[in-house]
Amino acid sequence: MMGTDKSADQRALAGLARAVEAEFTASVMTALPDTQKYRSAMMRRALQIMTRQLAGGDNAADELATLTGCADFARLAVLIRQRKLTLDDAQLRAGLHAHVRARLAQTNPGFLARHDRGSDNA
Repeated sequence: MMGTDKSADQRALAGLARAVEAEFTASVMTALPDTQKYRSAMMRRALQIMTRQLAGGDNAADELATLTGCADFARLAVLIRQRKLTLDDAQLRAGLHAHVRARLAQTNPGFLARHDRGSDNA
């Protein structure tokens, strides 16, 4: 997987991670004692997050970097504190909101779905 097509490599790794997660769920988790259920659930969750991140890439971070001109979050924080960004607060808020939603879609889609349902009811 040392080719130049990063997205193809990521998709291949995502497929591998899905296979590892499926085997872990089907064979390893079922063989563990009850005292290991929490740990195994956390390991399975980590595999699921990794799979989603590999499959989805990091478009949100790329879009935020393009919007703000900062590829580094530490540098972005400095520019925000120093009020040296060239975009207005509404644009920055929208970009940060989109970035956080994209991260949640990868790391905690259940929370995001519950949040969205709650927003619809408000």
